[in-house]
Amino acid sequence: MALSDIKKTIMKEADSQAKAILKEGKVSVLVIEKEWSKKIAEKKALLLDRANKKARQKVRQERFAVKAQSHSDLLSKKREVIGKVYEAAANKLSHLTPTEIAILMKKLVADLPLESGELTVSKKHVGALKKALGAKARKFKVLTEDLSGGFIVSSGGLQLNYSFEALVANSKEQTEIEVAEYLFGTN
Repeated sequence: MALSDIKKTIMKEADSQAKAILKEGKVSVLVIEKEWSKKIAEKKALLLDRANKKARQKVRQERFAVKAQSHSDLLSKKREVIGKVYEAAANKLSHLTPTEIAILMKKLVADLPLESGELTVSKKHVGALKKALGAKARKFKVLTEDLSGGFIVSSGGLQLNYSFEALVANSKEQTEIEVAEYLFGTN
């Protein structure tokens, strides 16, 4: 065999091995690409799942916050309406007729636990109070002050406030729940 035949055989053998190596390399590349594509898809699915869970959690949190704020706003509006009811009651008290004032003063004086002391009354209700006190009027020193109505009685360090503002405030403490239920139901 001549040198050129040996060279051709070696070249043919090398070419065959190179083709086999290239083919094997291409197969290896395809296997690696397939494995990495699978890993990428799994990682992508995992990341999307986490992102979706976080998004759903955020949506739930935002819904809760909106619902809480709407409840808070509703409660504020209800409190505002209730406040207006008591403002209207105070306004009605301050606009009672002289006859109604006389009747109210008699009721308040009848419940008065003190027999003597100082009475502070609005200027416009002095006469009605003295009339309601009757014979007791001599036992009380009557002072006038800028009250919308009613009176304040003081004796021996004890002070009882029967001013219209105090009557409405006291009534509010005792009736606010019933007023709310009447206005808005029992929800």
